[in-house]
Amino acid sequence: MNTSLIAVTESTINNEVVQTVNARELHTFLEVKSRFSDWFHRQVELYGFTQDVDFIAILVGEYSPPRKDYHISIDMAKELSMVERTDKGKEARQYFIACEKKLKETLSPAEFLLHQAQMMVAVEKEQKRQAEELRLIAERQRITEVKIEDFANGAEHFSITAYNKLFRNNQISHSEANKDGRNLSKIARDNGIQLGKAPHPTFGTVHTYPKAMMDSFYRGEYH
Repeated sequence: MNTSLIAVTESTINNEVVQTVNARELHTFLEVKSRFSDWFHRQVELYGFTQDVDFIAILVGEYSPPRKDYHISIDMAKELSMVERTDKGKEARQYFIACEKKLKETLSPAEFLLHQAQMMVAVEKEQKRQAEELRLIAERQRITEVKIEDFANGAEHFSITAYNKLFRNNQISHSEANKDGRNLSKIARDNGIQLGKAPHPTFGTVHTYPKAMMDSFYRGEYH
């Protein structure tokens, strides 16, 4: 039997280090015809698997937006393989049984406990690394959004959304932005202030306003 049929790694599920398989890789090996996400969620619901008991969700930061993968226990992998009722499913199930047997044969009880402790430390480090990676991705996305929305016209003009993000640390809602936009547009007309425009991924284009004008507006000087 091929001893590297599908990568078997280790993850912490329910405070226990266990052998796991990437569900996406299993889906590929089993040659399932339906899309991965449809197949996985259908099997979870149909056979009663539980997140953080039978599997964990992992955000893969190298994709934009981050992709969600699932690390499933060997027991869950065996059952998913079995219910496919195909030669590939049978081959995968036998492979997972062999992986379990190999682990038990190669480690004494004391070595197994030490191995689990070491893996828990490694998993914790990996989780911290992933969290930091996702934080950096979110920050890069925020900066990109700001550039798209606010610096396309090359002037000190900002859309309402980005001004609030940059200078007020405020994630303003669409309804609040629309309200502020109406007020700012009226102020601009009344005072002969030229507005700009910038591309927006949802609305096509949005108005941009001089920073000095927005500073005064949010200080309440126009009220």
